[in-house]
Amino acid sequence: MYRKASLLRFTTKRSKAIFVGLLFTATTASMLSFGVYSQIRSRIYDDAPGPRGYVARNTKTEQLPEIKSKVKELQIAAVVIAKEGTDEAVLQIGILNNSHKGVVAYEFSASNGDDFANRGTDGTIEDPDNPQVVIAPFGYSTFEWALGSIYQGMPIFLSAAKFADGSESGDIETIRMMRKDLQRARETKARERRAGQ
Repeated sequence: MYRKASLLRFTTKRSKAIFVGLLFTATTASMLSFGVYSQIRSRIYDDAPGPRGYVARNTKTEQLPEIKSKVKELQIAAVVIAKEGTDEAVLQIGILNNSHKGVVAYEFSASNGDDFANRGTDGTIEDPDNPQVVIAPFGYSTFEWALGSIYQGMPIFLSAAKFADGSESGDIETIRMMRKDLQRARETKARERRAGQ
């Protein structure tokens, strides 16, 4: 009886030791493989062809290309990197509306002809039939764009705008894209109304 108990105790300790050893080995192997995978993935990403976004903490205002407006009514009044030198740094662009019309949507773009990044502000999305004015007549507004999503070295433009009176101004391709966005917003709103009935 004593021997059986002793043997059982020994077997349990031995099982625990084997289990702990296997667990340690499996954990170490998975950590090593994850590290190798992460390095490979990082290397693939770093060597990937194509344009790169700005690195927020390393980008200075003077490194940015000149930002121009293709919308005759809207003027680029200020360009600055807010929180410069940090990972939270963002491009801030001041826009001056030189017209008596309120702006309901506008779009910025960075492109070299092959690659394209864009971002905008749209007061028509929530209610396409009752758009919100995002820049008042003769008003001023600040637009923010994350540096990492802007391609390095590409010219940046205020490409197009839509006004409260329904008129549009700027690059025709961007205007077409904005029209499609508006149409999608209208269709989404119509579906929501039907679903609510």
